[in-house]
Amino acid sequence: MLTNRRLKLLARFFGSYCTTEERQAVQSWIEASERNRNLSEEIRKLWNLAARKKAHWNYRLQIAALRMRLNEPEFHDRSGAGNHLRLYRIAPHHKSHNRLPIPLITQLAASVLLFAGILYLVIYVKKLAVETRRQAPKPAVRYQEISTEPGEQVTLSFPDGSKVYLNYASSLRYSDNWNGSRQVYLKGEAYFVAVHSLYHPFVVHTSYATVEDIGTEFDIRAWPGDSSVRIAVARGKVIIRPKGGSNGDDAVLASGQFTSVDSSGELVSPRYADLKQIIAWTKGRLVFCNDPISDVLTQLERRYNIRCSIADTSIANRTLTATFSKRESAKEVLDIIALSLRMRYTISEDSVAFVPLGKNL
Repeated sequence: MLTNRRLKLLARFFGSYCTTEERQAVQSWIEASERNRNLSEEIRKLWNLAARKKAHWNYRLQIAALRMRLNEPEFHDRSGAGNHLRLYRIAPHHKSHNRLPIPLITQLAASVLLFAGILYLVIYVKKLAVETRRQAPKPAVRYQEISTEPGEQVTLSFPDGSKVYLNYASSLRYSDNWNGSRQVYLKGEAYFVAVHSLYHPFVVHTSYATVEDIGTEFDIRAWPGDSSVRIAVARGKVIIRPKGGSNGDDAVLASGQFTSVDSSGELVSPRYADLKQIIAWTKGRLVFCNDPISDVLTQLERRYNIRCSIADTSIANRTLTATFSKRESAKEVLDIIALSLRMRYTISEDSVAFVPLGKNL
């Protein structure tokens, strides 16, 4: 029978608070029978649920689930005679004075006592878990940081199977304790393939917003100095939480959509876009679709580690539509851009300056 003393001992055992002698006593009890092993496994699951920091835990629901499990054949008594522990619904017999069979009364009483004990344990476990988290000192969080140089891309694989593709001149900071905190801090651009976990969400922090996955593949562009952060979802959904702003409520972005959040926290209404263009960089391509020349030159700087400038404001409003593969050199790309936009350029060391055709610097 699960007495109050044994219930508290089990709670200390699953919470790793018991002494060596208590641990040995619990292990002996667990190994004493198949029923004890099955019951201890159910209690362990309840303990894990109660101890989750961010879970919205309903212990009554867990008790109901355990009640269903107890009606299965795997929960049998020690005698091995096949008497299963079950719950019975007794229909009223208004005119009958027959008494219930003694075995049925015994099983019903055992079931009531068992559930009373389990309910007591669950409540005790929940209180103990909360109190333990409150009193336990918070360990210092250590971070790793990966950075890429201009023209360099890297792929990071994490223990849970998640992957991050980091673009040129970008950095990603993440916790050493990945299984306990799947939170990363991005500067630059990255494509995320996040393995979803209900209790450990994958969260990306940027300068203007945080992005949380809901079983997702998504791209975030958050270059330092940019006026906004762009988020695009290739598969699944993400939750976006702007940092401040008048519409600071969370927003959900679905597959095929993208949006941006500016420095004030204002979030642009989500809309659909060509995701192949947005994530083309993961395949080594630069894709421009009617992009301003200033944005084009910024991307060239990050890819080829060169400094680009516009020496004449008359060409600042020109736009480019083109696709470049990773096989094309910086000079080949510059030649195509100059020819397409009726410009010419000059090179001085690692700097490139563009001017209109027929005009000297």
